[in-house]
Amino acid sequence: MFPSIYKNIGFVKSVADGISTIIGLDTVCYGEMVIFSNNMKGVVLSLEKNSASAVILGSDNKIKPGDLVFRSQQLMGVKASGAFLGKIVNPLGINLSNKNNTLIEKKKDKISSFLNLYNIFIILLIKIFKHYYYVMI
Repeated sequence: MFPSIYKNIGFVKSVADGISTIIGLDTVCYGEMVIFSNNMKGVVLSLEKNSASAVILGSDNKIKPGDLVFRSQQLMGVKASGAFLGKIVNPLGINLSNKNNTLIEKKKDKISSFLNLYNIFIILLIKIFKHYYYVMI
């Protein structure tokens, strides 16, 4: 009936208490991330015959009835990696600890400099004992 591109676009029917009712997204899945026309994101948590409800991940003041909603065709999730170690992230994976990065980096520098000194000390002790051992023989 409609081209497939229109199956990925819907409209906001209503917004209340951080939940938007969306019509027109016929092929949306439970747990799928949707993107509103102002680049805010939401997660579909209720599917009905002619509509879907999505929890808005952010302020619902910027979303009005009639706004466009797009399917992302991705389930909600955050990829984990070593880049997240020691950082505070929100459920979308956005780094919230920008202000604290300097403190974390300073602590990391102190620890790494201490470890470097410790390694140098151990190497020197090994060399001294090796030399002493050879002198004794």
